[in-house]
Amino acid sequence: MNHDSRHQLWAQSGFPLIPLEEFRKAEVLHYYDVETDIELLDMLDNATSQKQINVGIKLYWGDAREKLCQGIHDLQLNSFVMGSRGLSAL
Repeated sequence: MNHDSRHQLWAQSGFPLIPLEEFRKAEVLHYYDVETDIELLDMLDNATSQKQINVGIKLYWGDAREKLCQGIHDLQLNSFVMGSRGLSAL
């Protein structure tokens, strides 16, 4: 399955929740067509070990306002971290 078809497949619900430890693997990053920030992953690893929490990553495509609200609602989140590529006002 190519990247465009995966994006279309998961356009409504976002990609499945990806455990933090899986998100470091090159094949996982390639499959989901994302680049990673090693510094951010290291910070999350540190927080998970110090606070004994689990971190999962879920990717959405589409209008940021809609997807932020959808993600918060769907996942019943306690906290939310968002990245930006600097291409918009977000």
